Amino acid sequence: MLHVARGFVPPRGTREESLHQFSLFRLVRHAAPAFAALLCLASASVVHAAPQSTITPSGSTRTKSSAVTQSPLCTVEKTRSGWRARMADGRLLFDRWQPSTTAPAGAIAPSAVKVTPVLNGVSVEYVFTNSGAAPATPMDLELPTLQIISSPRIMDASFLGEATAIPTTATPWIGGVYPRDLYSPVTAMTWTGGAVGISLIYPILEYRHDVALVIRNAGSGKWQPLVALSNAKVGGHGSTALKYESSIPAGSQRTYRVEIRATTNRGWLETLEPYRQFFQRTYGSIRYARDGRNIHAVQTAVGEFQTPTNPEGWAPEAGRPDLDGYGPIASLMRYALLKSDRVILWTPTGMNSVNKERNYPFKFASRWFEPSAPPSMRNAPAVLATISLRPNQRWGLWWGHSAEVQSTWDTAAFSPVDMANTQTMNLARRELNLAVTSGARMIGLDAFTHHASPVWALHPWLSQMTSENPQVTFCTEGRNPDIMHALAPTWVDAYGWSKYQPNGQLITGRFVLADWLLPGHETWAGVMWNRTDRTDLQTQVGGSARRAEIDRLRTLGFVPVLFGD
Repeated sequence: MLHVARGFVPPRGTREESLHQFSLFRLVRHAAPAFAALLCLASASVVHAAPQSTITPSGSTRTKSSAVTQSPLCTVEKTRSGWRARMADGRLLFDRWQPSTTAPAGAIAPSAVKVTPVLNGVSVEYVFTNSGAAPATPMDLELPTLQIISSPRIMDASFLGEATAIPTTATPWIGGVYPRDLYSPVTAMTWTGGAVGISLIYPILEYRHDVALVIRNAGSGKWQPLVALSNAKVGGHGSTALKYESSIPAGSQRTYRVEIRATTNRGWLETLEPYRQFFQRTYGSIRYARDGRNIHAVQTAVGEFQTPTNPEGWAPEAGRPDLDGYGPIASLMRYALLKSDRVILWTPTGMNSVNKERNYPFKFASRWFEPSAPPSMRNAPAVLATISLRPNQRWGLWWGHSAEVQSTWDTAAFSPVDMANTQTMNLARRELNLAVTSGARMIGLDAFTHHASPVWALHPWLSQMTSENPQVTFCTEGRNPDIMHALAPTWVDAYGWSKYQPNGQLITGRFVLADWLLPGHETWAGVMWNRTDRTDLQTQVGGSARRAEIDRLRTLGFVPVLFGD
């Protein structure tokens, strides 16, 4: 969701787990609006010669001749007082801008900044050279102040990439962090008659750090973009603080490129074209075949049923697997498969009763065979294997806290996923292998996010899981960033708290950024009817209102995951 705040964003929500309320977990989106690429790409006419400048920290300028773009959309040129961008309608987008090469204390300045006018915008390349003997933090990238007066809106890359109106008089700070919250390291602003976008181009899997994209309200219709590589300016703001700051090793060099584009009435997505080209060239397209069929959720253990005599919270419909085995659960699965060709079983090994903050449990399969488990649970794989399937039907399991590995049941101790840790990864592989050999052909990866383990640790693990198990569909929860979505489907909540949407309805349009960046993507939408204020959706099980809502989500390109229907 889009957050606009004076200084901070509300804290993350808490997880709800209730069979009667059909709650999964509260997907938290507290990263402020994502900021797509700033200025546009579009129609093409170029001529004129203008300077391309390489600026060194000393302030000297080396100039050589280059072509500057002059088109019906936006013109960028070098003047005596700095860089200027003017829209085709005469609006001055920015003026007298020079990239800063003076670093604050504790940071290093770029060794060179190259400003290159391009079609409808400008490319700014920052080169940082660490010639010292210790790691160094690069300074933040201050960008031109944008002069946007009329009805600005922000593209919100922290959720589905829709443009959201912003209260200009009460919004001094808008921002988000990639890859924690932003789908892509981009941002865009629109106004009546135009749009401007900013894209950050950097190899995240190599550099292994977060970035914050921030737009600050400078007053009088002016907006100041910032790409933060450290917490020097954004660390005190909940929505933009970086967990992993940029750190350049001694003797190393790093390059960051900021692409700014502007357009008139051609749409803000055009302003992000430089990032799309970089992404597809670097990471490619989706690596899975989309399956658009609905998914039915079966949740067999939940917190509200936990008692001293039923510590693992088995629901009445599930029987007591700890006493009587998995026969009733297999029956629930068979019934669900009559309504849907895809079914996923949540909490297949019950709930943690001591360390409840660790629910859903990581040990979603191996617990069946632990010495502490009741003997009646050990028949789970054999019983689940008796579920007969029609052609193309599939069932799967939801893997709790899948990015935080635990060695024993119901413990507080865990280790983040790390491919370099052989012991940790062997435990994770055991869980996955047991689930797959039991017949699971869909695996939901609960809390498989940058919050739990950094994306550069999760990405190679997800890539390995998908390549070694091509028969299995994985889905990452919560809504993961673009580089993860290319490897596997991801999850969004259809309903939940949002001051921007009525009736708790979070999905009001298509997943704009994913449609544009990863055509053919698969995105699951968790449909928990209790999270909407519409009484017809809450109460009319199987009714026409629910069917219409499911059809609406499908038409928008989402795969509904249905709880309680």
